[in-house]
Amino acid sequence: MEHRNGLRLPLNLEVELWRSGRKCGCYRTGNLSSGGLFIENCHQLRVGDFVLAKLKTTQLSNPRANVTVMPVKALTVHVSGRGAGLMWADWSESFHRVLDNLTKAAA
Repeated sequence: MEHRNGLRLPLNLEVELWRSGRKCGCYRTGNLSSGGLFIENCHQLRVGDFVLAKLKTTQLSNPRANVTVMPVKALTVHVSGRGAGLMWADWSESFHRVLDNLTKAAA
């Protein structure tokens, strides 16, 4: 069943995952949308796990530009052999402004 709303954009960003105050690892996003993201090759999460996802973003037009780390809470809603699907659980205005700019730049 589809859990995410919004167009999925194939953005390959570095993401660091934290669960219960412990680092789970560093991964790459497979895609991103206004409803969540897919983490490639992430097999240690279970459906229902809340995590802190620290997305490392750059200006898409200049990958060598300053890196911004966006920490955001997310809920694990899907786990498969390919990775884990997370739904955003943090709806702050600043997060969605950055997310909107990222998706516009990638489209």
